[in-house]
Amino acid sequence: SGYAFRCFLRRHSWASAAATGAVIALLGGITVALYGLGQARQAEAIAEQRRVQAEDLVGVMLGDLADKLRPLGRLDLLETVGAEAMRYLSAAAASDSTGGAVQRARALRTLGEVYVQRQQTEQAAEAFGEAERTLAQADPAVEDEAELLFEKGQAAYWMGHLSFGELDYGKARTHWLRYLQFAEAMRELNPEGTRELKEHAYASINIAHLDFRSGDNDEGVARIERGLEWLTEAMRATPEDQTLVQEISNVISILGSQLEALGRPAEALARYRRQLEMLEQVPVNDADAQYRIALALHFNARLGSLLGKGETADQIVRAVGILTDLVALEPSNQRWRQDLVSAQLQAGEIALVAGRHQEGIRHLELALTNAELLEDQDNRRALVLKFRARLRLAAIAMNESQRAILVQQLQAAEVYGEALADRLVTNDAGRRDLAVYKWINSSIGRTMDPALAALSATIDSGTELETPDTVIGLEYSLARALLVEPEGGARARAELERIAAYGYDPRALMALLGSSEQPMSDSSSRPRNRND
Repeated sequence: SGYAFRCFLRRHSWASAAATGAVIALLGGITVALYGLGQARQAEAIAEQRRVQAEDLVGVMLGDLADKLRPLGRLDLLETVGAEAMRYLSAAAASDSTGGAVQRARALRTLGEVYVQRQQTEQAAEAFGEAERTLAQADPAVEDEAELLFEKGQAAYWMGHLSFGELDYGKARTHWLRYLQFAEAMRELNPEGTRELKEHAYASINIAHLDFRSGDNDEGVARIERGLEWLTEAMRATPEDQTLVQEISNVISILGSQLEALGRPAEALARYRRQLEMLEQVPVNDADAQYRIALALHFNARLGSLLGKGETADQIVRAVGILTDLVALEPSNQRWRQDLVSAQLQAGEIALVAGRHQEGIRHLELALTNAELLEDQDNRRALVLKFRARLRLAAIAMNESQRAILVQQLQAAEVYGEALADRLVTNDAGRRDLAVYKWINSSIGRTMDPALAALSATIDSGTELETPDTVIGLEYSLARALLVEPEGGARARAELERIAAYGYDPRALMALLGSSEQPMSDSSSRPRNRND
């Protein structure tokens, strides 16, 4: 995969060079236009001509050029586009207060997107918030109605995106319902328009995520299916648009994730495979397409490994290779960096499950090395990834009865655990990691870190997870059962039978917990579907 990606860069290097040249040329035009604005009193006719030319240039910069830079992953050029466009638009607004609100909001949105990719959430919130305020003050008689609605929808989406990332689902719903209202208004203006269909689909699918969070699974699935219908309708209208294939495949993946959360992993894996097949049928011509393929490979490998399916090792190695090349292409993209760490961690877990311990150690140590290169070391996800990597290294040492190494890894994990503090009990993955940490310590008779021991009281009190039917929930329940019955009593056997009933391989989950032993009867030792 690394070789293929390097070939891709050579084949398409002209696109990046052309985009760079276009930015330089357009910025030159903007500079001339700014000078013209400053000379408006001396030569109003010339200034007006330059103003029109500059606004055309700004339209190109924020439209076609920005759209070409996004999939290339060129955050530096995209930031330049947004900043220079904003510089001109601010100067233009100072000399003429009529119109231009949509363009100013678009420039702010472009800057906000760069900040999101760099995980600078405060700056992103400021940019999107200012975009919303700019659009709220826009004169509908002057601005194009369709473009005004579109930009209002984009600003609402990104504000909801930031709230969702902060786990503030109530605020996210408020923003995304406004996004849906703007998308519906766009459909009223142009019912069959491709952009209108896509925006309506995106808005519906976003709210579906919140439906799942609130337990309204049926409504969430229905919203996703409606979104797929609208996207498919848009694809039929524009069969030459290959990006729609990528977007539809992404929605299929979202549906797979929900099926997995509902305890239907075999159906989920089928969706992930369908997504990967769709993506690999589309010519790979930009970094974004490579990124989507890497994530699809990651999803397939992760779930396939836990279900006892083949090809998972090759898939995760491909994913790691692609993400490594993407990070080399754009080192400032923190999302790509975090996903690389996550994929390397997953590669270590897959090797652990397969009993290839030395390979697992290599992957996990690489994950830790790359995690230390993340800019925001206090970022919750970065800390969780490092904590989990240490737990998996401890599990390998436990499988191989290497107590000294096991204790060393637990001590290293405690450094991250203390930094995470109560974040370990605010979501399912954190609670699972805390339960695994407690089980491994208990299994060797080691005293836990005091801060983490206090947090583990939530496990003792029988706290249930929001998604008990996922593999995270099942691993959590298994660890709790083993804490009560470390020798593998009836409760542990019942949990392993439940794991097998969902279709997961019980041996895989036992390996992740650091034990190759399986305290279960012969009749329940194989994965099977609950409908068997």
